[in-house]
Amino acid sequence: MTPRLADIIAAVATVEGVPVAALTGRCCTRRLAWPRQRGMYVARRLRPEVSWPRLGRAFHRHHTTVMHGARAVTTRLAAGDPVEARRVAAILAALQPPAVAP
Repeated sequence: MTPRLADIIAAVATVEGVPVAALTGRCCTRRLAWPRQRGMYVARRLRPEVSWPRLGRAFHRHHTTVMHGARAVTTRLAAGDPVEARRVAAILAALQPPAVAP
């Protein structure tokens, strides 16, 4: 099942240890900007059918900001940043449904 945008934002907040309101708020410090960018990247990766403007509304940002955020994470991952890779993997893992024992 594909996660809702709100579920993705909540998972990012949990994994990153920041409040949801901070991820969608006005603050632009690196402590919040990078987790927000990871959320934008994961949202686009898991929900490619969602338009950029709709993603922007979910994060309370202009759609070009969301495009930049997703691209920034893609660049860090392509450069082989191990911290970025671990954080994105942790967010994706948090969004996986729990395994059912046989």
